[in-house]
Amino acid sequence: TEDKDSDSTDCQCYEKMVFCGYDVYTHASDVKSKDLEPARDDDDDDDVEQSGHSGNASDRNKKSNTSSDVDQKYTLWSAGKLDNGADFDKGNCGRGSATRGTEYDCQEWYGLRNFLSANFVKHYPTLEEDIVIRRRKQLLERGLVDKNYKGDTKEFAVVGLTQRTYRRAWLNLPTILEECNAANFGRAICVEVNVENAATPLDQLLLHRSLDAMIGVHGAQITQAILLPEHAHVLEMLPWVPNYIRGKWVQTTHGPTPLGVIYHNTDLNHVGYSLDRSSVPMCENVSKELEQLCFMRNRKNFIWENRDFTVDSDAVLNYIENFVMFEREKTRTCEELTERLPERFVLYNIWCSKTSHWYPALSNGEKACLYGTGYPFDLILYDNREDCCAAYPEACLTGTESDKNEPGDTSVSELSLFHNYRREPFTEKPADDAYIIGRNGVATRILWYPSLVDGKKACVHGAEYKINHKVDFDQVRSLSDMLLFENKEDCCAAFPEACGADAAKRAQENDSG
Repeated sequence: TEDKDSDSTDCQCYEKMVFCGYDVYTHASDVKSKDLEPARDDDDDDDVEQSGHSGNASDRNKKSNTSSDVDQKYTLWSAGKLDNGADFDKGNCGRGSATRGTEYDCQEWYGLRNFLSANFVKHYPTLEEDIVIRRRKQLLERGLVDKNYKGDTKEFAVVGLTQRTYRRAWLNLPTILEECNAANFGRAICVEVNVENAATPLDQLLLHRSLDAMIGVHGAQITQAILLPEHAHVLEMLPWVPNYIRGKWVQTTHGPTPLGVIYHNTDLNHVGYSLDRSSVPMCENVSKELEQLCFMRNRKNFIWENRDFTVDSDAVLNYIENFVMFEREKTRTCEELTERLPERFVLYNIWCSKTSHWYPALSNGEKACLYGTGYPFDLILYDNREDCCAAYPEACLTGTESDKNEPGDTSVSELSLFHNYRREPFTEKPADDAYIIGRNGVATRILWYPSLVDGKKACVHGAEYKINHKVDFDQVRSLSDMLLFENKEDCCAAFPEACGADAAKRAQENDSG
């Protein structure tokens, strides 16, 4: 937000949100990062007192109260300033934009992460060297390298499991760390990440920048994932929240969570995992009938942000082996990564190989058949331009963008951003009349949608959301929302030609079959 009494148009919210309380640092180019001394912000006239990160909360509060100034920037980085001239696209980046057909449009989080990352090396000139030294030390302690090893450690994967000292502590973290480091993952190690043990801003930066993947429960401790290196992995574990207590937003799987949105459309690979009842170490010896009463009697400790948690070690080991390490071997297709993880996982924001296709879209405000991997979903794809133009002739008029996108190889694939949200939260035992259990045990919701039955349009009730007839061009952008309906009436209202007398009969026969 902006200071109401200030004429400044600089963006202040983001740099004040992260690592609030730390001093800024300046340096000469030949000074080692670890030897940096606290100094004055170039934009301020007053010296900034150093406020370290003590392990004692009361001590930290005292230092903060005496040295913090809301008019100054107390952040991890200060070598640059984010203002209206920042070179990244503006757009609608609210959480709703991530789910309504515009999920690939927002670039502001990507721009912010790039801006922050670009300042790390300016601020800490020996950062890359410091990272390698830290990783070598970790590998040496676990016997994966010897003292003569001089490599850059990039052949190894370092996975950080986040811990907190107060609230939302990961109770079985030591056990999982032991299992992880005993597992046969090849060149991978697991380490504990606890920002409360970091004494300086450099410690925090090295703690996260030296990781290849980070795993933690939804909450402030995984905010620091923005410090991870390029194309790193983030697993956000979603707390179990029953419907009789607040907090359902932390279970969001149809789009990013309120915290996870900061990774949206960035280079990070962001995955979610839905925790279940077994993650809550409370009321474990009461009957199912008395469980709610027991929880609500302990409401203050039961609310998700206050309670400690446990995690099934199989979920963590599965993620590391079947996603992090699997993806490191070579570039994987989006289909491979989607099928690799069990149903409790959701792929919020991942990078994978997509095959280029022809698809209808808007280009510079005009209808066009385009070629590439920019399609937001795979319901309307064509192997060649002729098929796309036959379905959408208005997109292939002379001079349209489609004439400029003729590919030389129609089988080419490229690394692309991919969102694979779940339309519904994971349900342990879905109702028989509301879901169909597909392969891998995934629950797919039964909805109404337009389709072809015996070659004619009809509104069909089922879980096979295959669009096999032409859809109005202007509906393509938000197709997934516009073609799936809760009831037949809404489907018929959107597609009246699919609900004549004959169509209704065909749909009924298809539903009963």
